[in-house]
This record gives sequence, structure tokens and C-alpha cells, in this order.
Amino acid sequence: MIIRRLEDKDIESLMHLVNITMREVNTETYPDELIEQWVDEQKEDYYRKEAKDTHVYIIEKEGNLIASGGISKPVDGVSTLKLVYVHPDHGGEGLGRKIMETVLEDEYVKEADKIVGSALINAIRFYKKFGFRTKDDEYVFNEDGTIEIEKDVS
Repeated sequence: MIIRRLEDKDIESLMHLVNITMREVNTETYPDELIEQWVDEQKEDYYRKEAKDTHVYIIEKEGNLIASGGISKPVDGVSTLKLVYVHPDHGGEGLGRKIMETVLEDEYVKEADKIVGSALINAIRFYKKFGFRTKDDEYVFNEDGTIEIEKDVS
């Protein structure tokens, strides 16, 4: 198993990971129409642009991308956490924890005062394990069905 930064050659595999994870993991908590809307928004250009100001980390096992997560370059002291994805076939192996530990050690986190992000309802407990809380300690849903999370890192 290898943990490394995302490279251009990984974009298609990352898109596949996100799509399969969204479709298989979130069906119990989100309607199919919303999941398909999220999947449709994930285009190659989006990931290439995202990778320019974001440090995206992946876990690769036997040549397959099985987990990912990232952090944006801070703007005005605030970095944005990018959703953590773990392939459904590898859930429960501690890969999400490994990605989060890697992301939280990134230089962009060290340069930030705060990390913000959006989480899916079924992942809130996971992010809380790493010190994140819901904004204003409430579950306020964004238009896209996500919930805002934040963590002070100063």
C-alpha cells in the first residue's frame, strides 16, 4: 500500500473512486437523484483545476486507487478540506483514518488557522474523530445536501 500525492495520471481513477463511493455508500442517506447530480458534477476538468491549489492524497494498493482526501491552499488563513473517499470494497480497513492523518500533517494545514469543509451526513462522526465540528454545532444542510464542518488549527 502506498500513500502519495495525486498525479495527472490518477485523475480518471479518482473520478471512478468518487463515483463508485457516492453511488454505493450514500444510497441509504441520500436520494438517487441527488447522488447522480453529484456524480454528474465530477468532471475531469474539475479535478485538474482542483489539483492546482489543493494537495490531494491517494492510497494505492496493487495499482488501484482505493482512497483519497485533500486540503486546499489557505486563503485568509482558511483551508478547505476535500471529502475523504474510501472504495466500498476497502471500508473498515482504516484507510480513511490514514488519509486524514496524512492530510492533517500537510503544509497547508500548518499554514492555516482554520479548516472548513462540507460533509455528508453519514460521515459526520468520522470527521468528529479528527476534531471537526459542525458549524455552530448544528446540522444545517447546504443546498447540495452536505453539512458544513470546521476545525480550528491555529
